[in-house]
Amino acid sequence: MSRSLARRHAFNLIYQIPFHVDINESVFANLRSFYYQLIEDDLSEYDLGDLKLLESKYMDYANDVSWGVFERLSSIDEAINMFSGTWSTTRMSRIDLAILRLAVYEMLRVKDVPTRVAINEAVELAKKYGDDESSSFINGILGGVSKKMTEYNFDAQT
Repeated sequence: MSRSLARRHAFNLIYQIPFHVDINESVFANLRSFYYQLIEDDLSEYDLGDLKLLESKYMDYANDVSWGVFERLSSIDEAINMFSGTWSTTRMSRIDLAILRLAVYEMLRVKDVPTRVAINEAVELAKKYGDDESSSFINGILGGVSKKMTEYNFDAQT
């Protein structure tokens, strides 16, 4: 069991944010509950002990990351827009945007995830869920964020 599975579930939750006009903590909790029910499909090859481990460790991670993105959405989008050239977040595919939001949050807020891991995981998600150009698009934006992230005061914008 790895953090990649939790990251994929966080991506699913983050992907849903733009579809809910009046998203709030209650709506987000309902979305989270829905996705937690779907996890059993991913765990068919694991035993009950693995399920307990996922619930206690990795689902906490998925919850914390997806909620962190939700709480800091505007500042995360601002960071993405700083490095996306003419492709503002309003023009991006929702899949690419969800992946970018997840990766930028991890890069700037999750201390135990190295920047290169956040980028690599984002590129892998893009290869799986995005279109043919998603992985290089995401890699380029995240590369720009990683080069400038020490200059970008993320906490000041939350």
